[in-house]
Amino acid sequence: MKKVVGKILYATDFSSQSEKAADFVKALKPVCNKVVVLHVVDRATLEAYEDAMLWSGKFESRDKLVEMLTKKAESKLRKIAEKFENESFEVELSVELGKPWRVILNIAGREKVDLIVIGSHGCSQNSLCDLEAVIGSTAEKVVRHSNLPVVVVK
Repeated sequence: MKKVVGKILYATDFSSQSEKAADFVKALKPVCNKVVVLHVVDRATLEAYEDAMLWSGKFESRDKLVEMLTKKAESKLRKIAEKFENESFEVELSVELGKPWRVILNIAGREKVDLIVIGSHGCSQNSLCDLEAVIGSTAEKVVRHSNLPVVVVK
């Protein structure tokens, strides 16, 4: 069968919804065999915890904290890559720092992907279940701002 999707960007935050999104990507094997696996270290989350982490004495600088988070993400991405490679996908890995939705769109453009696949998150009890609450703020922003097709897996 001819490959109709040249390359997929699979963005993961390592959640259970992201695992479901990975399964969806695997199901696309008949029409695509290239996947970019991306994790974004969220700059806002990093900044929120930075002072506490540095104060704890575990990290002597912000750079060391970013390095640790990047290495941890790379290790998790390698495990995900093995699963895709076992399904005969060509895999590229990327760990980036920034606002997740912006980085996802930037990487999608840079890598010239044809499709973005991302996991959602469920509604919290306190939400009004608008689009952002239903699919997650990152997924919602990717959907709204992407020029490419986006699949959000619940």
